[in-house]
Amino acid sequence: MKFDFLGGALEIGGSAVLVQIDQKNILFDSGIRQGANKDPLPNFQLVQELGGLDAIIISHAHLDHIGSLPLISKEYPGARIYMNHMTKDLVRVQLYDSLKVMKNRETEIPLYAEQDVVDTLNRIFPIGYEVRFPIFDDCYLTLYNAGHIAGASFCYLQGKEGNVFYSGDFSVFSQRTIEGAKLPKLRPDVAIVEATYGDRLHTNREIEEKALINLINEAIDQNGKVLIPAFALGRAQEVLLILKGAMNKGSLKKVKVYVDGMVRDVNRAYLQNPLYLKQSLAKKI
Repeated sequence: MKFDFLGGALEIGGSAVLVQIDQKNILFDSGIRQGANKDPLPNFQLVQELGGLDAIIISHAHLDHIGSLPLISKEYPGARIYMNHMTKDLVRVQLYDSLKVMKNRETEIPLYAEQDVVDTLNRIFPIGYEVRFPIFDDCYLTLYNAGHIAGASFCYLQGKEGNVFYSGDFSVFSQRTIEGAKLPKLRPDVAIVEATYGDRLHTNREIEEKALINLINEAIDQNGKVLIPAFALGRAQEVLLILKGAMNKGSLKKVKVYVDGMVRDVNRAYLQNPLYLKQSLAKKI
């Protein structure tokens, strides 16, 4: 086995890891770097030098893990793309939103066109959690719940040359929308583990939620309005459920809550995939 980090190592963004196993080239994630002073793309030249791609495996739908997927998939259309059903629906939302963003940046050349997104989505082969699926002869892929966001997956690849574990982004803590990571005992020969926040201590979530509710109540008392900036995928859904829960308990006064933009598209994907949500939430859908 051989591993090449095309992006995402010693940096945040552009996650892409090329694995050579059983005479196959397999790409884990295909992200993008977001920032005016950064090359947005992983080092895809190395993929070309090593003979192209045979398969692509996507851990979850955040742009730093899928933002360059239409580009690399267009270059290697024969490489099937593996992810679960929830992630496929969220990838569709993210990539179409990226098309809008690129179109509005008049000084930049778009990285890909709508047809590239359509073709990429058609190459996706969804598999569910905990299904040991043969992607090649004697080479199996299994996805496990990684927490983080809906559909996020630990990726476990078993081949004749050895077993590879790729975590992608993960969270062991349960959230309002999803359960925390669930992983059986595995025996990988190599483990590639995300560690972006591995050296930080996070504040207590319950305390932070109470502080948010208190601030909103203060604004309501002063006839004010509250703007809550939140990532459309994952964070926005958590905030909405925090607000709804506080209103149901009576700790937050009942006021109108408005959402706009991509949040609504993500919410629709959540509604269409209740099996990937927390059981208590899925029962309400």
